[in-house]
Amino acid sequence: MRSSAIAILVLLSLPALAGAETLLPPDLLERPFPSSASHPLSLAEIRGDRPLLVVTFFSATCPCQRAHDVRLLELADAFGDRVAFVSVDSNVQASVEVARREKSRRRYPFPILVDAEGVLADALGARFATYSIVIDAEGRVRYAGGIDDDRNRLRPDARLYLRDALVALLDGREPDLARTKVFGCFLRRR
Repeated sequence: MRSSAIAILVLLSLPALAGAETLLPPDLLERPFPSSASHPLSLAEIRGDRPLLVVTFFSATCPCQRAHDVRLLELADAFGDRVAFVSVDSNVQASVEVARREKSRRRYPFPILVDAEGVLADALGARFATYSIVIDAEGRVRYAGGIDDDRNRLRPDARLYLRDALVALLDGREPDLARTKVFGCFLRRR
């Protein structure tokens, strides 16, 4: 019985997208969402002319999210000239006020989109905070999964899944792991 429960938890931690070549519809990429900025933003607008966009699902109350803020900030610093970053709050209590407060508190150099209806979460298969997607210029999902293999305490020997995927994609290669497990709090949805 215990092994069945563990198997279910492992399955629940896997990303929902079927593969790394999922093509997102243009209307989803162009749809503006309320944001921590002074106006609504779309994924396409955030990506701009950069070849890649990292979308990380966010929870203001998740300890895993807080722990991984350091890694997100490091990634944005290391890749920000070639990769756009955005966080998406798809929790039921998401609001512009929360997004603005958390962007400032966490010192994110990228916006937080408000997706209280779960449109992006549903389309991208997000069920957990820290779930990250890499989307290329054509709207294809090239990576889906965790930032790394840590839970809520960062280890120096962690496997840095998202960093490794970005390095590979920017070098013109496919990531060694296009799908990985996610450690984070459940996104509270309607």
